[in-house]
Amino acid sequence: MGRNRKEPLADIPLQEQASREKVLKTAVRMLQEIGYQRTTLRRISAESGVGEGELRRWYKTKDELLAAISEMLLVRAQEVMEKELAPSEILLKENPREMLALYQSIVPLAIALEAVDKSAMLCSLCRTLYTTSRLFELLVDRHASYAHLTFARQFTAQECYERVLVVRASLGGYIMAHDFKYLFPREQLKRLILAQALEVFQVPADWIEMLLVELETQKKKLLEVCCQIFRPEGRKSEKC
Repeated sequence: MGRNRKEPLADIPLQEQASREKVLKTAVRMLQEIGYQRTTLRRISAESGVGEGELRRWYKTKDELLAAISEMLLVRAQEVMEKELAPSEILLKENPREMLALYQSIVPLAIALEAVDKSAMLCSLCRTLYTTSRLFELLVDRHASYAHLTFARQFTAQECYERVLVVRASLGGYIMAHDFKYLFPREQLKRLILAQALEVFQVPADWIEMLLVELETQKKKLLEVCCQIFRPEGRKSEKC
C-alpha cells in the first residue's frame, strides 16, 4: 500500500513554504468564488502574486494542486476538530477510552457529509476528488492511515484500507446523488453511511446507536466547525 508522497510543507524552506501556503489559500478562495472549472493555475498565479513558473514547479497540474488543497484541509480539519469538538459526558460514561476513539474517527465523515450538503462549491470540489482515481486513491490512503491508528488491534493496515475504500465510495455515491433528478432523503442516507462506517469495523450495534445520537445532538456544532474549516481566507467574520 506504499504511495509516493509529495514533500511535506514542514520539510520545505520557510520562504517557499509561505509562498505555497499563499497559493493554496488563494486557490481555495477562488474555488469558492468562481468554481473548479474557471480556476486555472494561471489565474491562481496572478491572484496570489506567485510566479506561474514557480507555481508549476510545485504543482504541474490542477489535479496536483487539488490534492495539496485536500491535504491542507484535512490538517485544518484535524486542528479545528481538536479545538472545537468534544463528546458529551453521557457518551463517555461507559467505555470512555473506546468511545472517545470511535467518536474522533467518525466525526470527520460526519463533517464531510454536512459540508457537501451546505455548499454547492464544496460538493463540486469533492465530486472532482472522488471521481479522479489518483486523487481518490490519495484520499483513501490518508483516511486508511487514520483508521489504522484507531483499529490496529483488530484489523491489519490492509483490512483498514479495504474498509475505508468501501466507506469513502459510499460518500462518493452520496456526492454524485446530488445531481440526481430524484430528490433522495439526505438525512436518512447520511445516517446509513455513518452507521456503515462503524459497522465495517465491527463496532457493536448499541455503541453505533449511541454515536449516531451524539452526532445528531451535535449537528449545529458540526455545521459551525464545517464553516471554520472551509471558510475562505479573509472572511473570518462572515456568517457561514
